Amino acid sequence: MDDSKKDASLSYAQYRDLFMDMSEKLQLAPFNFLESTQGNNIVAIEKDWSFGARSMLTRDGKPTDEETQERIIYKKKDDTLLLIDLIYLKDTLSNDLVFWPTHETEAYKKEAVLQSFDEAMLTYKNVIVKITLISKRQKADLHDMQSVLKSVTTFMKKY
Repeated sequence: MDDSKKDASLSYAQYRDLFMDMSEKLQLAPFNFLESTQGNNIVAIEKDWSFGARSMLTRDGKPTDEETQERIIYKKKDDTLLLIDLIYLKDTLSNDLVFWPTHETEAYKKEAVLQSFDEAMLTYKNVIVKITLISKRQKADLHDMQSVLKSVTTFMKKY
């Protein structure tokens, strides 16, 4: 990795700090903090699923307490859930909104369950941020996703 990319990466300690700070300080009204992953959340996988890179979702792919995924959950009064997943990578990516699928498909128009769901992904340095909205009663609110994206990107720029 070249030095400019390395300087742009978050250290593992900075990733842990980002997760803790987001869990404690990120305000996403009208959502209220519900919970976040606690303790060790190590996931064992088939090595083939990671293209041979690792057999555990940890920093070095071995049984350590350096997990590479964390989740923060918020809830709105109407029971809409907001999940924010932070995924730590070894390599730096660009800072970007890289995924926000279109709802202009026939399946989306016909399937109510798809209408109650929205998701987006950001990349920031060497962290992927997956944002998921799940509404129990109605279509996922576009304004909610827009507001969350703005708040999350603003918060992360401090790192």
